[in-house]
Amino acid sequence: MPGEAELIMFAIRSAIKLGQQSRAAYVDATRRRELVLPLPNFPTAITVDSAGGYFVGEGARHVRRPSRLADLVDAWKARRPLAAADVEELRVVRCECFVRDLTEAGAPTRRAEERS
Repeated sequence: MPGEAELIMFAIRSAIKLGQQSRAAYVDATRRRELVLPLPNFPTAITVDSAGGYFVGEGARHVRRPSRLADLVDAWKARRPLAAADVEELRVVRCECFVRDLTEAGAPTRRAEERS
């Protein structure tokens, strides 16, 4: 029967159109939804352990022997107690080396005085 074939083709075309429209509605709903991403775990304070760990890991290329930095890193690795001045020196050098790494990688950096 010719009428049945036309009816079946109409049903198939309608199902395809309905599928396309439901996909388009899903895409639109997804685009309108708010996206929430987690914040990176970026430490705000540099501790003696994070500074020492930096020079043992990714910042090891900054440690030249013999040098004051090498002595500080060796003392940190040996878990010898560091004086407050030594801890501050290790933290300051870590900041300087980290900024140097960012600059060499092409990241834009500015001094605190330039931001205001």
